[in-house]
Amino acid sequence: MKNTLVFVAATLLLSGAYAQSRSQEAAPQFRSRPQLVAESLKSAKPRGIVQLNDGSTAAGAGSGVMKFGQAALKGQQFADAREARPHQLALQGGTPQ
Repeated sequence: MKNTLVFVAATLLLSGAYAQSRSQEAAPQFRSRPQLVAESLKSAKPRGIVQLNDGSTAAGAGSGVMKFGQAALKGQQFADAREARPHQLALQGGTPQ
């Protein structure tokens, strides 16, 4: 009985040490196929900054130029039309009757 208990304890101890030593974090794989593919794709990218021919930054970013779409312009027209109509400001103190 005592021998069995010692054998089980030794087995658990060794299996725990084996499981910890075989983890990816403890022994990372260097130069695996996905890593080689990613490195080749990274090295295939062109180096440097691409010059724009029109003299502006991409999509007006950082230049203070804002480009509004058709939906934004139409929404602003509707908002201006709403504000132009006469209306009474809401009064505090409950629901008007």
